[in-house]
Amino acid sequence: MEVKKIYTNKDKDYYIAEMKGNPLADFDQFDERYGLLVVSSKVYYIDESDLDNMIQYTSTNSMIPIELLERTDLMFEFPLYNGEKYGSVSTLTRTDFRYMWTVAKKDVIHQKENNEMKNVSLYEMKNITIGDSITITYIPNLGIISKEYKHNGTTNKQNIELYEYNVKMPEKPKGTSLKF
Repeated sequence: MEVKKIYTNKDKDYYIAEMKGNPLADFDQFDERYGLLVVSSKVYYIDESDLDNMIQYTSTNSMIPIELLERTDLMFEFPLYNGEKYGSVSTLTRTDFRYMWTVAKKDVIHQKENNEMKNVSLYEMKNITIGDSITITYIPNLGIISKEYKHNGTTNKQNIELYEYNVKMPEKPKGTSLKF
């Protein structure tokens, strides 16, 4: 997962991160290009087919058409807390709690940083449907560290874990107050 570039609209309180390498993609599409729309405390997934249009609207300080915004998918809603449920309005009203993200567990782990042990929050989130389930593990300021996919009808299963990372801060867009 790599942040290629960040685009911001100086008149709005949002930005778009152009990304490469999606840990949540299907088996053969891990290297895909996609975007993340960050608005307030929410992070939305932007498919590659809509990314260039969203970047164009953002770069020219134009309002993004509602048709494009409706095609984004809510990935995270911060702050995360144990038992939190988030997703589209149509899924949040389901009584079986399927087709939405649920923060299933929050743990605190000990992580070594600069020869010092620090307490770090770790969140496990699940999205369960009739056909399959996805479980991701997320650490704030680091990102997704694991994904498990299980298909309920076949023996299709996938486990992905982060084993190494390098943090390179993206270039801050000029004229913004974004904090990295």
